[in-house]
Amino acid sequence: MSNDGAQILVVAHRFGAAERTPIEVALPPGRYEVSDLYSHREIVVKLTEELVAVELNEPFSAAALLLTQIE
Repeated sequence: MSNDGAQILVVAHRFGAAERTPIEVALPPGRYEVSDLYSHREIVVKLTEELVAVELNEPFSAAALLLTQIE
């Protein structure tokens, strides 16, 4: 999280697990949007005011999301 809380970097990775279980990260109060997304594979992102959930579709994959607080 940035010092002012305006941006959050979320890094998710999946090792060799057979099932696609969403990786959920609780968010601090506020509204956020995905401003940047880094992944070389297909992923699913669900963003609510309480959490961000990342589903990595393939084993040994990863993603980094930059969330920016919106007014």
